[in-house]
Amino acid sequence: MRNTRKAALAALGATALPLLTATPASADPPPRVTVKVVSLWGCGGTNSAVATVTPPSPDGFGVSVYTAAFKASAGKDVPAEEARITCNLTLIINLPLEYTWVLKSTKLRGTADLAPEATGEVATRNWIQGKDPGREISRTIKAPTQSWRLEDQTPLENPCGEARFFTISTRLQVTAADTVRASSISMNEPPDGRADFTFGYKSCKPS
Repeated sequence: MRNTRKAALAALGATALPLLTATPASADPPPRVTVKVVSLWGCGGTNSAVATVTPPSPDGFGVSVYTAAFKASAGKDVPAEEARITCNLTLIINLPLEYTWVLKSTKLRGTADLAPEATGEVATRNWIQGKDPGREISRTIKAPTQSWRLEDQTPLENPCGEARFFTISTRLQVTAADTVRASSISMNEPPDGRADFTFGYKSCKPS
């Protein structure tokens, strides 16, 4: 009798184990995402920007933006107006109506070529059409830095049922008193110069 009970428990364990380790059912495919550059101004006089979408996953998607000629310079033979350049880029992100997007993180990267006494600064803020601009985040860059990054994880959520514009305002600035050479910081040299945004999905279906 005792042996019979042990055999029954062993059989139960053998049949229960696959239930505990079973592979979960596959999730729904990620929604289709499209991104379009709506407007671009400043950015060192360029009218060229490219926005690309990383392959969407069930958790979200990414957008990378490349902007040509976005560079600030100061020093020898450089006009004063080139020391501070602001780039304003507006995107529209389209998802199926049952979803909206949530910005999770922002990452800017670029290059620098600074004289020893020169300093650079990069600052950015993001906002959604109809809402106040978000807080500005910034970073000071000093020689001998040759590449830099600026990261932020302030969330931003697009309202359900609306395709509002998403605007990114980025400023590059150089302060230099050197009359022998020019100093610069830039975001115009891919793959080192770009803005990366990470987005998640939010369901807009009634609960």
